[in-house]
Amino acid sequence: MRKAMSEAAVGDDVLGDDPTVIELQNKAAKILGKEAALYVPSGKMSNIVATRTHTSPGDEIVTEIHSHVYKYEGGAFAALSGCSVALVDGKNGLMTSEQVSRSIRKAEGSLSHYPNGSLVCVENTAQGGGGSVYSQEVIDEMVSVINRVGTGSGGTRNISGTTPFHQNLERTLSKYHSKDGALIFNSAYLANQTTIWTLCKALENICVFSDSLNHASLIQGIKNSNSECKIFNHNDLEHLETLLKQTDIDRPKLIVFESLYSMDGTIVPVDKYVKLAKKYNALTYLDEVHAVGLYGSQGKGVADLLGVAQDVDIINGTLAKSFGQIGGYIVADKEIIDYVKSYAPGFIFTTSIMPSVAAAAAKSINIVKYADEKRDLIMKHAQYLRLKLSEHKIPFINSDSHIVPVMAFESDLAKTYSKTLNEQYGIYIQPIFYPTVPKGAARLRITITPKHSVNDIDELVKALTQVIRKNDTEQKVVSPVPELSGSYI
Repeated sequence: MRKAMSEAAVGDDVLGDDPTVIELQNKAAKILGKEAALYVPSGKMSNIVATRTHTSPGDEIVTEIHSHVYKYEGGAFAALSGCSVALVDGKNGLMTSEQVSRSIRKAEGSLSHYPNGSLVCVENTAQGGGGSVYSQEVIDEMVSVINRVGTGSGGTRNISGTTPFHQNLERTLSKYHSKDGALIFNSAYLANQTTIWTLCKALENICVFSDSLNHASLIQGIKNSNSECKIFNHNDLEHLETLLKQTDIDRPKLIVFESLYSMDGTIVPVDKYVKLAKKYNALTYLDEVHAVGLYGSQGKGVADLLGVAQDVDIINGTLAKSFGQIGGYIVADKEIIDYVKSYAPGFIFTTSIMPSVAAAAAKSINIVKYADEKRDLIMKHAQYLRLKLSEHKIPFINSDSHIVPVMAFESDLAKTYSKTLNEQYGIYIQPIFYPTVPKGAARLRITITPKHSVNDIDELVKALTQVIRKNDTEQKVVSPVPELSGSYI
């Protein structure tokens, strides 16, 4: 290196006649597929120069909350460019195009009250998200659509907010789940809430049967409908059947449950629920949010894994987890889809998701479909994690899923574990506590990704052992809590 430096041809870079700098710039431009490049001494300086070049004083920059330009550059965006920042709270350091669009405040009708949103700063890889990377395929798809149709959909689905990209996504989803039709929503929460409300309003005197640990979106949809609801013990088929027996066979009935409960990692026997539903003449509504992309053929979910997807009346899924986008959906028979489309307020009166997101989601599904190797790796590594936790006598809820909750029991302790792991070991794990889980059942919810290696898991367990020992030297003798599924190990 020193020899290369001493022998390098030099010139006046300001005048553009330094051959070595020119060669470096040309090489960088070629690698990145750009027309030209500019050499500066540091990455921080390059961000500062680029920001100043692309903005005017008073402008607003949109960037992720953990981005380098916001956290680690001494407020240069304000001091040197006179800009403010609109922060996006992304997932693992990654923003969605919809989040970016919402953060640009100056729009038609706002006059001069808001600053110009003139620059979006994207970090790849996102160091604040543990090195998360925007998929190039997804980025290309989003940029392509944005260039063609802009960032917004223009309105609600039934007026002007339906584009070929929305229609293609729904066709992709219905084909993916082997259902007659699909309907996309702005979130899986909205899909659950509005679909259940609409169905309950359509079926006079309906009785709903809901698992005691169902997600808030399912509960809210039932509550909003004012329908009679009978709650059965979590994943307790005997209790569910007892309640079904007590209900008139001819009365409309809806069983609402999830295939994978995210707090405990419980995988439910969907096939047995379907059998009960047929026996007692009930409809089934299945939330597969935490299962799509991970279980079954091509990641179609637990219902597919157990061979009963066709027998489930309505399946709910998300675009925001395995598929890495934003939005939710339902798939069902065409008659149900058409009814919800026509009568659900949460669909009719809501601006549709951006065309670029719809296009990116369809692309993501086609990528995830063929990721069997990654799915297998996730399950293999989750099992390895459970083994290592057992060896180190760290209490956790045992299940067969990719979700491994490590128990802290007390809320403050869960927060301390999480904070210490992040600050001292560079490991980010979200603490979960009341009211999300019952009091005395606080935990760290660990989910394995394909990017995690065996070495990563070993380091995690080592760090957990040290943190737990430091904060609570005595391991508790644990017995199951009634509200929780599975068993403590």
